[in-house]
Amino acid sequence: MVNLIHGQRNSGKSLYYERLLETYDHIFYFATLQERDHTREIIERHKNRRSQKWIVKESVGNINDDEITITDTIIKMKTPAHIMIDGIVNWCLFCSSENYKLSETADEIAELILKLTSAFHDSYQWYLLDNKRSEYYGNPVRELIWDSVYGKLIQEVTELKIIDWRLQL
Repeated sequence: MVNLIHGQRNSGKSLYYERLLETYDHIFYFATLQERDHTREIIERHKNRRSQKWIVKESVGNINDDEITITDTIIKMKTPAHIMIDGIVNWCLFCSSENYKLSETADEIAELILKLTSAFHDSYQWYLLDNKRSEYYGNPVRELIWDSVYGKLIQEVTELKIIDWRLQL
């Protein structure tokens, strides 16, 4: 099952799902946010609230290397496993070295997610978190990425649950 959770920025999506998944034994968090001055506080906050039982890997900004990291990590995990990828749009931006390649990068990440969720389907729960599309109005680059990635996932994932997140805390 693939759970697509989207909602307002800073609405508690990550915190809620981190707490929910903490109740399971085999949990993997793939971090997508590139560390910069303006993101350091967010990254530290997320790191500090996850216990040691989480397997955490970070994007290196290269889709091929990220695929190897994710695949190798999942293969080593016991099942049932719960996999959380937080911030697909940020992941696309991190992996795209040039603005003109954003559409291509978004397509590659969508294909990678489809490949992974298909290969690791039985006994795996996927949680893909991101901001609502409306959070990106006026930002054509982020709108393009959101439409490309999530449009493809919504069309092609057979067991998809879409959760329109509202502030729950």
